[in-house]
Amino acid sequence: MKLNLLAPYQPSLDEPWNETKAAHLCRRAGFGAPRREIQEVLELGPVGAVDRFLRVESERDAEYDELFETVRQGLIAFQHPPNMQAWWLFRMQREPFPLREKMTLFWHGHFATSFRKVENMRLMHQQNETLRREALGDFRDLVLAVSRNPAMILWLDNQQNHKRHPNENFARELMELFTLGEGHYTEHDVREAARAFTGWHQDEFRFVFNREAHDFGSKEILGQRGNFNGDDVVDIVLQQPQAKRFLATKLLKFFVMPQPDNELVDEATQLLVDCNLETKWFLRTLFLSKTFYSDQTLYSKIKSPVEFVVGAVRDLDAVFPGQELAELMAGMGQELFAPPSVKGWDGERDWISSNAWLARGRFAEILSHAPGEERYGPQLPLESHVPFHEPDPAHYVNHYVERLVQGRVSDTKRRELIRFMFRTDDDENPELFRHEPEFRMQKSRGLIRLILTLPEYHVC
Repeated sequence: MKLNLLAPYQPSLDEPWNETKAAHLCRRAGFGAPRREIQEVLELGPVGAVDRFLRVESERDAEYDELFETVRQGLIAFQHPPNMQAWWLFRMQREPFPLREKMTLFWHGHFATSFRKVENMRLMHQQNETLRREALGDFRDLVLAVSRNPAMILWLDNQQNHKRHPNENFARELMELFTLGEGHYTEHDVREAARAFTGWHQDEFRFVFNREAHDFGSKEILGQRGNFNGDDVVDIVLQQPQAKRFLATKLLKFFVMPQPDNELVDEATQLLVDCNLETKWFLRTLFLSKTFYSDQTLYSKIKSPVEFVVGAVRDLDAVFPGQELAELMAGMGQELFAPPSVKGWDGERDWISSNAWLARGRFAEILSHAPGEERYGPQLPLESHVPFHEPDPAHYVNHYVERLVQGRVSDTKRRELIRFMFRTDDDENPELFRHEPEFRMQKSRGLIRLILTLPEYHVC
C-alpha cells in the first residue's frame, strides 16, 4: 500500500503552520534566520515560503552578487585557502535566498574535492561557482559540468587518463560515489568507462579534449555497447534506475532525516523520475510534504559545523569574519574546500566528538561576548534583540530560548537559566538582577553562550 509520505502538508488545527515549522524550514532550506525572517516565512504560509526559498533569480540577486564579487575582489589572493573559505562563509551569512548556498554545500560534499591535492584555489573557486550555478538544475547537466571541471580532473587523476594507460579513478568514483553507489557496477564497467574518459584533460583553468589521448574504440558499459565517450557514459549511468534511488537517498539524508526508511526512499526515487532529475522541483515537493514537517523529521539531524556557526550568526543577526570562522570550524571537523576523502564528510555523530564539542563551545564563547560594534572582529548587536530596561530576568530567558530553540527546553532547564541570571561570577552567592543596562547585557551574553551549548541547539 502506497503511504503517500510526500503528499502535501496541509495546515490544520492538529498540525498548524507555526513558528516551529517556519524555523525548521529556515534551518533545513538555509542556515537558520533571525526572528523577523522567521515571522516573514510564517506569514507567507508553507507554499509561499517554499517558493521564496526557491527564488534563485530575483531583483535582489544582482545587488547581492555585486556585493559578493566586491568581497571576492578584496580577498583576491585565492591561493590562500582561508581567504576562499572566508568568501564562501560570507556568502552563507549574507545570502538573502540561502537555499542556493545550502545546495552548493550539499554538492561540495557529494563531489568532494580538496585543495590539498588540487593545490590551486582558483580552480577550487571555479568548481565552487560551477556547483552554485547548477545547484538547483538538472542533475545530468551538473554531472557533465563536474566531469569537465579542471579541479575534478586533477583531483581524480583524469589528467593521467591516456588510451595507452587508462586511469580508472574518475570512472570508478563517478559510479560509486556520484551516481550509483557501491555494488551496482562491475570492474569491467569501470575499465570500459575509464577508456571513454581518456583524453578528458585540463589546461590553464579550462577543459580540453586531447584527441591523441582518447580511445575511440568500442566499449561495453552497463550492458550497452558502442564507441562511447564521457558524455555517453554519463547518460548511460543516469539511465539506470539505481541512479535516481542513489541521489534520492542522499538528498533525503541531507534535508530530511539521517536514516530514511525504504518507503520514503521509494517515493522520493519516483519523484526524481517524475522531475526528470530537476533538483529544484524535487526539493519543492519535499519541502511541502507532510513528512518534512513530521515529528519524525523535526530535530532529527545533528548540525554540521557550517550549519552550527552560520546558523548562530544568522539567528543572532551577528557578524563574524569568515577567516576566523573557518579556523574555528576546522577544529569542529569541517574545513571547506578540504573534505577528508573522496567520500566527503560522514557527518551526524561524527560532528560531535569530544574535541569538536570543545571547539563548538569556544565559538559560542567568542560570539556571545562579541561587542556590538567592531570594525574587524565579530559583532553581536544585543541592543537590537531585547530592551534592557526590562526588570524581570525571565523576560531575557524567554526571549533567547524562543529566538534560538523556539522555546524547546524543559521547565527544569528554563528555571536553571533564570537562576543563572541571578548568579554571581563566583557561581555561589545569588545577587539582585541589577537595573544597569551594562549588567543586564553582560548577563544576556552569558545566557546566549549557555543556550548555544545546549544539546537542543545542535540539532536541526
